[in-house]
Amino acid sequence: MRTVTEAVDGGSRSYHHGDLRSALVGAAVARVEEVGAENLSLRAVAAQVGVSPSAAYHHFADKDALLGEVAAEGLQRLVIAVSAQVAEIPAGSLEAARMRFRAAGEAYVAFALSHPQLFRVAFSPYCLDSPSTPKSDDGSVPVLTELLNDLVATGGIHPRVREDSEDVFVATLHGLATLALQGMISAERVPELLTKIEQMFGVTN
Repeated sequence: MRTVTEAVDGGSRSYHHGDLRSALVGAAVARVEEVGAENLSLRAVAAQVGVSPSAAYHHFADKDALLGEVAAEGLQRLVIAVSAQVAEIPAGSLEAARMRFRAAGEAYVAFALSHPQLFRVAFSPYCLDSPSTPKSDDGSVPVLTELLNDLVATGGIHPRVREDSEDVFVATLHGLATLALQGMISAERVPELLTKIEQMFGVTN
């Protein structure tokens, strides 16, 4: 298997071809969370991982290419966070379906507030350019499709409301999260506004 070996502090560090790429992305994610995308340097990330700039450039043509992978990783982490919180509530009843809908909203906003820099990059043009951007064949996010279908099945929302509601739900949550990040909506108001979103969808009584 192809390897990349670099001397580090008089020693040696060896990476498989794919391992170095993953290490660079992981270090870049941490760096973006710390200082923001605008202050990311491919050379600094290479130094942090312990390889030469030329080794890093073997995997990423420039900083923008690396940020594309950071953006895709951020979006993947958001999906995982939402999926994990929804999965804590077993489906099967109307009350559970409503709770899962609320859990998705809470997890989405919580991720944005906990990882502001990564959240911003995840919804930037960098993510659109990345071949690693996570999505299903039809462009949907499985966890949202599942919880919305569950709401229809349990009578939580009307089937007419269900059509294309993933995009509406994400757009609404994204607006709420972005406004909260910008300080235009206080974190204390998030639960109240999530209730309003539920009312818009007809989820609440």
